[in-house]
Amino acid sequence: MPVRHEYKLSLVEATSVADVRAPAGVLVRGVSPADTHGLADLILDAYRNTIDYEGEGLAEAVAEIERYFTRASMKPAIAQCSSALDFRDSMSCACLLECWARRNVPFVGFVICRAAHKHKGLGKFALQQSVEKLVRAGYSELRTLITKGNTASEALFTHAGFRRVD
Repeated sequence: MPVRHEYKLSLVEATSVADVRAPAGVLVRGVSPADTHGLADLILDAYRNTIDYEGEGLAEAVAEIERYFTRASMKPAIAQCSSALDFRDSMSCACLLECWARRNVPFVGFVICRAAHKHKGLGKFALQQSVEKLVRAGYSELRTLITKGNTASEALFTHAGFRRVD
């Protein structure tokens, strides 16, 4: 099993991102169970050939997204802060939030971007949109787990203000 490190963002100290605008041609929206297959396809495209890819196929990805929506249904106010970005009529990126039951805090389950759209700021933008929604909803912190060696995720989250919890 891969080693994962916990990261935390204080939303009380988070800088507002309300003035951040969507990249040209990008539609920002929430997610719903109707997006299950689109998110499953997105997660496969995003994870393939990365440290977090474990050989999953479409069936496993669909099952993972279905589990996400089941967990998210336990705290819908947090899940409603998730963000999806559509570009050219298809989902390009998403930030999926849920409640981390063990800590009873909002948790970033996934920030996923199509391989063709990585390194263009979409993941950062999706994360910022979700953070802004959590701030407006009155939450005080946000957590995530990052696989050791996933330097792209480490950079994304630390740039957004997350700090590793030891």
